[in-house]
Amino acid sequence: LDLPEPTTEADDADAAAAQLAAARRVADTVRVAPPIELTDDPDSMLALLPRAPAGDVDWSAALRDGVVDPRRSLPGRRGAPAGGFAYDFYFGEMETYFPHSSHADWAGCQACHPAIYRSREIQTSMAEIGEGESCGRCHGTVAFAVDVCERCHPAAALPEGRKKATFENDLVFARDTTTDAAREMSSLPPSIFPHWRHRIDFACTACHPEPFAMRAGESVITMERMQMGENCGACHNSELAFGVMQCDRCHTEPPEPVVEPEIDAAVAAATDEVSQGP
Repeated sequence: LDLPEPTTEADDADAAAAQLAAARRVADTVRVAPPIELTDDPDSMLALLPRAPAGDVDWSAALRDGVVDPRRSLPGRRGAPAGGFAYDFYFGEMETYFPHSSHADWAGCQACHPAIYRSREIQTSMAEIGEGESCGRCHGTVAFAVDVCERCHPAAALPEGRKKATFENDLVFARDTTTDAAREMSSLPPSIFPHWRHRIDFACTACHPEPFAMRAGESVITMERMQMGENCGACHNSELAFGVMQCDRCHTEPPEPVVEPEIDAAVAAATDEVSQGP
């Protein structure tokens, strides 16, 4: 690999700050960035985000209350129209609440239609969601999991504050072994993608369904493509964001898994009863 010359830690920090400033000058010429974008410290960001009753991060509330103001497209691309589709509804015998408006704000229409849902008559089930289909394309991976029952089933009476607010949805990319250059990097740790960090700056529409499909593993992501300005390289080009050859920014050891507080038998039984509903 044609790696850059080694630099000191201070030089790296200065370069990163300069790149971040350049990106914001390009993208924010007529936009006032919310305070959460003015820090790169995860704990500081987490402190600014609102909580759902269960205790986890409420991203929809963050968008609604202006805590985050994600861009709807990548630099130089036309984005989806913002919001305006205030259509929420309840359905099913278990009274399931679906906030269509916040999903439209975050993900637009193409994220779900027609690939996941061809029409409003399409049925779903908890079994499908648990297997990563239907709502499970996002919920359980980059959005709250099915054990936060009250987010969709308002009648579910579960204790408040039982979950930790964390950034736990980093994605570990599979190894690229298609080129000699990629194989030479096999000694590095796997590439970690901090989905939460990108969500603060960009809405889902910026990257989904183009250039990345909504299902993990469906898009081919290689170092060669990135170096040609595709995939992550559309932004990570040393101008808008750090370049793809800054290997240690992505190839890092996975964080320690989040340990949730124990739930007593009564709560576990209530959760199981809700999860087996219609």
